[in-house]
Amino acid sequence: IIVDEGQPVNIGKVELAWKDPRKDLRPGVTRAIETARSELAQSSPFDEDRFEATKKQLLRAMTARGFAYASVKGDAHVDLTTHKAAVLYTLELGPESKFGPITIEGNAPLPAARLLAAVNVQPGQRYSTGALESAELALSELGVFGSIQAVPQLSPATEARNPVVPVIFRVSVAPLHAAQLGGGLEVGGRVEVHLQA
Repeated sequence: IIVDEGQPVNIGKVELAWKDPRKDLRPGVTRAIETARSELAQSSPFDEDRFEATKKQLLRAMTARGFAYASVKGDAHVDLTTHKAAVLYTLELGPESKFGPITIEGNAPLPAARLLAAVNVQPGQRYSTGALESAELALSELGVFGSIQAVPQLSPATEARNPVVPVIFRVSVAPLHAAQLGGGLEVGGRVEVHLQA
């Protein structure tokens, strides 16, 4: 078996295209997207893992800042003559979204009100995948759940996108174990000592 890697392919340019151009994007959104794009530095060797990682970072830059329906498509066109790759990410924001009703499933017999207080995600708050991840972490720190999953109820692709996104936290209560150790001592029927841990 003879393997010839050939010359490495470097990144010539990294461009962004918008399916729904917006001129009124908040500076924080624009800055996060540009930071993610810059992860693929020009003239660096093209690496498919970094290409995919950048796509995820671009998506996160939008979903963490209010755009629940955001999507990213990545394309890389390689010129075998110049050994350069032209990378194009096509971004779609979708409607700016807010959280709808927040519910918890699988929490019996634990009180839902206490768990919702720990989640600390309020209806009407700007949608954020970061907020959902923080809520999952807060629930896990209670130490009573075997699994936790935040499931945004996004509209199906065949329907209009609802900017109010309900979220269901699906949890499973971990088995709880208890152990008791007891003992006693009686001296002459007058002095008694009982211990229990």
